[in-house]
Amino acid sequence: MVFFRSCTQNRHKLPSGRQNWKVTPESRARKEPNTMCETRQTTETPLWITPEERCPRGPVALYTTFRAEGVCAGAMLEITGLGMFRAYLNGVRVGEDYLTPGCNDYDAYVRVFTYPVGALLRAGEDNLLTVWLGDGWYRGRYGIDKAEASGGCVWGDRYLLSAQLYFPDGSDSARVPVVTTTDVTHWRARTTPLISTSVYDGEVWDFTRPCRDGYACVPAGGTLPETRVYAPGAPVRLHGIREAVRLRTPAGETVLDFGENLAGILRVTGALPHGKTLVMEHGELLQDGCFCRDNLRTARAALTVTGDGAERVLEPLFTYFGFRYVRLSGLSPQENDRLRFQALILSSAGECTLSFSCDRPEPGALIAAARRGQLANFMDIPTDCPQRDERLGWGADAWIFAGTACYLSDCRAFYEKYLNDLRIEQVRYYAGDLPMYTPSLKGEAGAGGAGWADVGVLLPWTLYERYGSREALERHYPLMKTYTDCLLAREAGRGLIRGAFTFGDWLAGDGMTPQSRDGGTEHDYITNLFLWRDLSVCSSAAAALGNSADVCRYEAAADRVRRAFLDEYFTPGGRLCVDTQTAHVLSLAFRLYRTREAVSDGLARRLARDLWVMKTGFLGTPFLLPVLFDCGMDDAAYRILFRRTPPGWLYELDMGATTFWERWNSLLPDGHLSGTGMNSLNHYAYGSVCEALVSRIAGLLPESPGWDMARIQPHPGAALHRLDMAFESPRGRFEIGWRVGRDAAFTVSGRVPEGVRARVILPDGTAYQDISGDFRFRCAPLPALVHPFGPDTPLADIVENPEAAALMRRLLPRAYAIVTGDEPDLLALTPRALTSLAFLGISESQLTAFGDGLKRISTFREEEKA
Repeated sequence: MVFFRSCTQNRHKLPSGRQNWKVTPESRARKEPNTMCETRQTTETPLWITPEERCPRGPVALYTTFRAEGVCAGAMLEITGLGMFRAYLNGVRVGEDYLTPGCNDYDAYVRVFTYPVGALLRAGEDNLLTVWLGDGWYRGRYGIDKAEASGGCVWGDRYLLSAQLYFPDGSDSARVPVVTTTDVTHWRARTTPLISTSVYDGEVWDFTRPCRDGYACVPAGGTLPETRVYAPGAPVRLHGIREAVRLRTPAGETVLDFGENLAGILRVTGALPHGKTLVMEHGELLQDGCFCRDNLRTARAALTVTGDGAERVLEPLFTYFGFRYVRLSGLSPQENDRLRFQALILSSAGECTLSFSCDRPEPGALIAAARRGQLANFMDIPTDCPQRDERLGWGADAWIFAGTACYLSDCRAFYEKYLNDLRIEQVRYYAGDLPMYTPSLKGEAGAGGAGWADVGVLLPWTLYERYGSREALERHYPLMKTYTDCLLAREAGRGLIRGAFTFGDWLAGDGMTPQSRDGGTEHDYITNLFLWRDLSVCSSAAAALGNSADVCRYEAAADRVRRAFLDEYFTPGGRLCVDTQTAHVLSLAFRLYRTREAVSDGLARRLARDLWVMKTGFLGTPFLLPVLFDCGMDDAAYRILFRRTPPGWLYELDMGATTFWERWNSLLPDGHLSGTGMNSLNHYAYGSVCEALVSRIAGLLPESPGWDMARIQPHPGAALHRLDMAFESPRGRFEIGWRVGRDAAFTVSGRVPEGVRARVILPDGTAYQDISGDFRFRCAPLPALVHPFGPDTPLADIVENPEAAALMRRLLPRAYAIVTGDEPDLLALTPRALTSLAFLGISESQLTAFGDGLKRISTFREEEKA
């Protein structure tokens, strides 16, 4: 990845023209992203220009005509504009990027895009270059709770353009721009059919409005963006097109259904009757069969078009929507039927690098939902949601999902830009701290606090673990170090930080009410656990970079915090005193405890008391299943994963979700929204579960930075008997397939990329070292994988299995009626434990008969028998 922080300083040191850069800091055979960046050598940076004052306010088009002489091949257009720009040369769109120049703190830098345009030029003829400008994030409404009248112009209130068209090859004279905004007198401005545009509210078009022309352009005065970056990062591109299914709702509405929740825009093809207005409102769901957009808060999220009778293909230019459904109003059903509607899926995410299938549909559906969430929320920045009046780069959401994201696609270029933005925020506005979200709207966001600001430490380290770039780690180490030192200043040698702000275990199920935003885990516990984690990570990063002084400093601080933390939150025997699921999970995930066994046992007890109902929130959930698998509680992990009642991932699927929700109860069992104030149906944070599907159930994990070494340790269960997975890692393609046979024997096979060494660990503990290339291993039968039931199985599992439940209903009818009726807390017990409850009257012979019957039940399904 090549990222020039200030190309006004660097570009003259580089060769001009189109350069394909492949940067490999290490000499290892690592697959690096082939990042194309444009460099140039010209005598000046083109000026910013803007329409003259008398030009009507609103989106505008700036244009110039010029004559191209000679050979046009190799011609390049270097361009940027604010708020957003879209360029056309001789009526043909330039480039494939959307929402340019992207979202960042424009006071810090503006990205410049360079496009080859030789094929669009007409040699020896007059050519027309037109650039449309819209509000975008720069001057449009942006931020939480921003009113339409006062929520815009965070960075500026003028439309700005800087562009030049040049030939980069040949003699020095050929490098002089053919067209440049510095020659401002050659540029004119005109109004357009685009009346208004807003990232949140959508666009309004009127093709009957006469366009006014002939306005001059002038050099933009005042404070202007100075630093220009000549690398696009991960631009927003088209990722797919979906056709609409038309619905007629009980309310008589005409609604388009695109089959899945997505982020992007509509493409409308056809002729709108002259003078008639079509309004297309976007929403995520139906309520009682009717269109609903109540959870979008103040975002209008509409495309409004007044037609002139002409045939055209219309797409919004400077906005995007999060939606599955679109309500049409303003035209008759017959007029709607003459139009074609398509959804264009937009995203900054890379091509998918993961394929996954198994003998049950749900895990694959979860992977697909995570991928859709990634596409929808990788929109130049890692947003929390794509639909309502927010769409901000929240820190917790970014790092929580990063592990999953790095399995789904190559995320280096995308996260590189985000981390660069974090460092800018840290230096410009937060004196070493980090904001809740980035960009912070010029310091408007509060400090993130534990779990949110830690993105500045945890995300760079995740990228180092996944991609192994020492150069990238070194580049982001100042971000990590500055934030960690900021925490140490608060800790001030006392061992603990007290009373600091944090959102806590956001939206956990153990809050005071079902709609509580704050979970039940003590805030100081979370703050100090993340403090210790940041110190440990920074120590590891310093070691990787050879910074021994920082290693010693951070290790000493981590030891001090560890001792104070253990004294504060653990008994001398090792029991954790903060008795929540998240408290136990984070302790185990971050390896901060007196004894692992004591905390693992405490988590097992906590889950049993909660009847294995997941109560973790944003901070606990990403680690829940990995911790359970790592601690040998595979049954509990599968029990939670395949839970079909709320809260749970499969509950969301059963309710029709195609992306992950913001809340575990976003939709109630009756299908209605649980609330509209903060209720996104495309919130990818809980999609982090997919990291466990790949790293634990399929079993593929990196054992050294960048996949030089890997671990393959599958965790099969009675719920899954077949799995196939392939992953395109930075070092090549991994393939894993495993099977559980009718006899409960386990077989795993696959392929490890050339040059990579893997350690393969079977479910019975057998390990094979230094595996490369094709492999196949088998272990002795593990009966519990096919016959999981017995007298020591929790009743919660027995009543969920139809055959086992029927057996209990027949042999232990009174016990069955009680545990499924008035005393569900007994579901945490086992059949053997029921014999100690005298009021149930279960004899040893009954228990033996029931236990023997349970052992004969097989979960080996018909699919495997075939």
